[in-house]
Amino acid sequence: MTEVDIAPDIGVSLQLVVATAAILGNIALHTIATVAVIAGLRRFEPTMSKLLGDAFIAVPMMVAAATLGMLVAHTIEIWGWAVMLLWLGEFSNLESALYFSVVTFSTLGYGDIVLDHQWRLLGAMASVNGIILFGWTTAVVVAVLTSAIERHDERRSARKAREGQPEGHHAWQPWHPHAPWRPHIQEVRHRADHISDHNAGAGD
Repeated sequence: MTEVDIAPDIGVSLQLVVATAAILGNIALHTIATVAVIAGLRRFEPTMSKLLGDAFIAVPMMVAAATLGMLVAHTIEIWGWAVMLLWLGEFSNLESALYFSVVTFSTLGYGDIVLDHQWRLLGAMASVNGIILFGWTTAVVVAVLTSAIERHDERRSARKAREGQPEGHHAWQPWHPHAPWRPHIQEVRHRADHISDHNAGAGD
Protein backbone atom coordinates (compact mmCIF):
# COMPACT_ATOMS: atom_id res chain seq x y z
CA MET A 1 0.00 0.00 0.00
CA THR A 2 1.48 3.34 -1.04
CA GLU A 3 1.76 6.52 0.99
CA VAL A 4 -0.90 8.12 -1.23
CA ASP A 5 -3.38 5.42 -0.21
CA ILE A 6 -2.62 5.77 3.49
CA ALA A 7 -2.74 9.57 3.77
CA PRO A 8 -6.50 10.07 3.15
CA ASP A 9 -7.39 7.44 5.78
CA ILE A 10 -5.18 9.12 8.34
CA GLY A 11 -6.79 12.47 7.48
CA VAL A 12 -10.30 11.12 7.99
CA SER A 13 -9.32 9.46 11.25
CA LEU A 14 -7.79 12.64 12.58
CA GLN A 15 -10.86 14.68 11.64
CA LEU A 16 -13.14 12.18 13.35
CA VAL A 17 -11.01 12.17 16.49
CA VAL A 18 -10.96 15.98 16.69
CA ALA A 19 -14.69 16.28 15.93
CA THR A 20 -15.61 13.56 18.43
CA ALA A 21 -13.56 15.25 21.15
CA ALA A 22 -15.30 18.57 20.45
CA ILE A 23 -18.75 16.96 20.48
CA LEU A 24 -18.08 15.09 23.72
CA GLY A 25 -16.85 18.29 25.32
CA ASN A 26 -20.00 20.11 24.26
CA ILE A 27 -22.20 17.30 25.53
CA ALA A 28 -20.44 17.46 28.91
CA LEU A 29 -20.93 21.23 29.00
CA HIS A 30 -24.59 20.90 28.06
CA THR A 31 -25.09 18.31 30.79
CA ILE A 32 -23.63 20.68 33.37
CA ALA A 33 -25.80 23.52 32.07
CA THR A 34 -28.94 21.37 32.24
CA VAL A 35 -28.24 20.27 35.81
CA ALA A 36 -27.47 23.86 36.83
CA VAL A 37 -30.65 25.23 35.23
CA ILE A 38 -32.91 22.60 36.78
CA ALA A 39 -31.28 22.88 40.21
CA GLY A 40 -31.46 26.66 40.12
CA LEU A 41 -35.12 26.72 39.15
CA ARG A 42 -36.01 24.16 41.82
CA ARG A 43 -34.30 26.32 44.41
CA PHE A 44 -35.68 29.69 43.38
CA GLU A 45 -39.03 28.63 41.88
CA PRO A 46 -40.98 28.95 45.17
CA THR A 47 -39.54 32.44 45.72
CA MET A 48 -40.33 33.49 42.16
CA SER A 49 -43.88 32.19 42.50
CA LYS A 50 -44.41 34.11 45.75
CA LEU A 51 -42.97 37.33 44.34
CA LEU A 52 -44.65 37.16 40.94
CA GLY A 53 -47.78 35.29 41.98
CA ASP A 54 -49.74 35.32 38.75
CA ALA A 55 -49.14 32.30 36.52
CA PHE A 56 -49.15 34.55 33.46
CA ILE A 57 -45.97 36.14 34.86
CA ALA A 58 -44.31 33.44 36.97
CA VAL A 59 -44.43 30.63 34.41
CA PRO A 60 -43.03 32.66 31.47
CA MET A 61 -40.30 34.06 33.72
CA MET A 62 -39.16 30.56 34.69
CA VAL A 63 -39.17 29.47 31.06
CA ALA A 64 -37.19 32.59 30.12
CA ALA A 65 -34.64 31.84 32.85
CA ALA A 66 -34.22 28.28 31.59
CA THR A 67 -33.86 29.46 28.00
CA LEU A 68 -31.28 32.06 28.99
CA GLY A 69 -29.25 29.50 30.91
CA MET A 70 -29.19 27.08 27.99
CA LEU A 71 -28.37 29.92 25.59
CA VAL A 72 -25.26 30.68 27.63
CA ALA A 73 -24.21 27.06 27.14
CA HIS A 74 -24.77 27.31 23.37
CA THR A 75 -22.68 30.48 23.24
CA ILE A 76 -19.76 28.78 24.99
CA GLU A 77 -20.07 25.77 22.69
CA ILE A 78 -20.02 27.92 19.56
CA TRP A 79 -17.00 29.80 20.86
CA GLY A 80 -15.33 26.46 21.50
CA TRP A 81 -15.74 25.41 17.87
CA ALA A 82 -14.51 28.81 16.67
CA VAL A 83 -11.39 28.73 18.83
CA MET A 84 -10.63 25.18 17.76
CA LEU A 85 -10.92 26.03 14.05
CA LEU A 86 -8.79 29.11 14.60
CA TRP A 87 -6.18 27.00 16.36
CA LEU A 88 -6.20 24.49 13.49
CA GLY A 89 -5.37 27.32 11.11
CA GLU A 90 -8.64 27.24 9.15
CA PHE A 91 -9.25 30.95 9.72
CA SER A 92 -6.97 33.93 10.05
CA ASN A 93 -9.26 35.95 12.34
CA LEU A 94 -11.74 35.27 15.12
CA GLU A 95 -14.66 36.99 13.41
CA SER A 96 -14.62 34.59 10.45
CA ALA A 97 -14.21 31.60 12.75
CA LEU A 98 -17.17 32.72 14.88
CA TYR A 99 -19.32 33.41 11.83
CA PHE A 100 -18.64 29.96 10.40
CA SER A 101 -19.28 28.31 13.79
CA VAL A 102 -22.62 30.07 14.30
CA VAL A 103 -23.83 29.36 10.76
CA THR A 104 -22.74 25.72 10.90
CA PHE A 105 -23.78 25.02 14.51
CA SER A 106 -27.25 26.41 13.84
CA THR A 107 -27.42 24.37 10.59
CA LEU A 108 -28.05 27.46 8.45
CA GLY A 109 -25.21 26.47 6.15
CA TYR A 110 -24.92 29.56 3.96
CA GLY A 111 -21.88 28.11 2.21
CA ASP A 112 -20.14 31.45 1.70
CA ILE A 113 -17.29 30.25 3.92
CA VAL A 114 -16.14 26.63 3.85
CA LEU A 115 -13.32 24.67 5.44
CA ASP A 116 -10.32 23.36 3.60
CA HIS A 117 -10.45 19.85 2.20
CA GLN A 118 -8.33 18.42 5.02
CA TRP A 119 -10.79 19.56 7.72
CA ARG A 120 -14.10 19.63 5.88
CA LEU A 121 -15.58 16.83 7.98
CA LEU A 122 -15.46 19.14 10.98
CA GLY A 123 -18.13 21.35 9.41
CA ALA A 124 -20.52 18.43 9.01
CA MET A 125 -19.82 17.19 12.54
CA ALA A 126 -20.39 20.69 13.94
CA SER A 127 -23.83 20.71 12.27
CA VAL A 128 -24.64 17.32 13.80
CA ASN A 129 -23.51 18.65 17.17
CA GLY A 130 -25.76 21.69 16.81
CA ILE A 131 -28.82 19.63 15.87
CA ILE A 132 -28.38 17.39 18.90
CA LEU A 133 -27.80 20.20 21.39
CA PHE A 134 -30.56 22.49 20.12
CA GLY A 135 -32.98 19.56 20.33
CA TRP A 136 -31.71 18.92 23.85
CA THR A 137 -32.33 22.55 24.80
CA THR A 138 -35.84 22.41 23.37
CA ALA A 139 -36.59 19.37 25.52
CA VAL A 140 -35.29 21.13 28.64
CA VAL A 141 -37.36 24.26 28.01
CA VAL A 142 -40.52 22.21 27.37
CA ALA A 143 -39.90 20.21 30.54
CA VAL A 144 -39.47 23.41 32.56
CA LEU A 145 -42.67 24.85 31.09
CA THR A 146 -44.64 21.69 31.88
CA SER A 147 -43.26 21.49 35.41
CA ALA A 148 -43.93 25.17 36.09
CA ILE A 149 -47.55 24.87 34.96
CA GLU A 150 -48.08 21.72 37.04
CA ARG A 151 -46.57 23.31 40.16
CA HIS A 152 -48.72 26.41 39.71
CA ASP A 153 -51.85 24.27 39.31
CA GLU A 154 -50.95 22.34 42.47
CA ARG A 155 -50.53 25.54 44.46
CA ARG A 156 -53.76 26.96 43.10
CA SER A 157 -55.63 23.76 43.98
CA ALA A 158 -54.17 23.79 47.48
CA ARG A 159 -55.11 27.44 47.93
CA LYS A 160 -58.67 26.80 46.74
CA ALA A 161 -58.91 23.82 49.07
CA ARG A 162 -57.89 25.99 52.02
CA GLU A 163 -60.32 28.72 51.05
CA GLY A 164 -63.07 26.14 50.54
CA GLN A 165 -62.56 24.69 54.06
CA PRO A 166 -62.15 20.98 53.34
CA GLU A 167 -63.24 18.38 55.89
CA GLY A 168 -61.23 18.66 59.08
CA HIS A 169 -60.60 22.39 58.66
CA HIS A 170 -62.28 24.35 61.48
CA ALA A 171 -61.28 27.93 60.75
CA TRP A 172 -64.83 29.04 59.94
CA GLN A 173 -66.90 26.16 61.32
CA PRO A 174 -67.84 27.01 64.94
CA TRP A 175 -70.48 24.27 64.83
CA HIS A 176 -67.89 21.58 64.09
CA PRO A 177 -67.81 19.15 67.09
CA HIS A 178 -64.00 19.17 67.14
CA ALA A 179 -63.50 22.88 66.75
CA PRO A 180 -60.91 24.18 69.28
CA TRP A 181 -63.33 26.73 70.75
CA ARG A 182 -66.23 24.28 71.05
CA PRO A 183 -65.67 23.65 74.81
CA HIS A 184 -65.78 27.39 75.51
CA ILE A 185 -69.08 27.73 73.66
CA GLN A 186 -70.53 24.82 75.62
CA GLU A 187 -69.32 26.35 78.89
CA VAL A 188 -70.98 29.67 78.05
CA ARG A 189 -74.21 27.88 77.21
CA HIS A 190 -74.02 25.88 80.46
CA ARG A 191 -73.57 29.06 82.49
CA ALA A 192 -76.43 30.74 80.65
CA ASP A 193 -78.70 27.78 81.39
CA HIS A 194 -77.61 27.82 85.03
CA ILE A 195 -78.40 31.52 85.34
CA SER A 196 -81.77 31.02 83.68
CA ASP A 197 -82.63 28.19 86.06
CA HIS A 198 -81.51 30.26 89.03
CA ASN A 199 -83.62 33.23 87.96
CA ALA A 200 -86.59 30.98 87.36
CA GLY A 201 -86.23 29.48 90.85
CA ALA A 202 -85.95 32.92 92.43
CA GLY A 203 -89.09 34.07 90.67
CA ASP A 204 -91.03 31.13 92.05
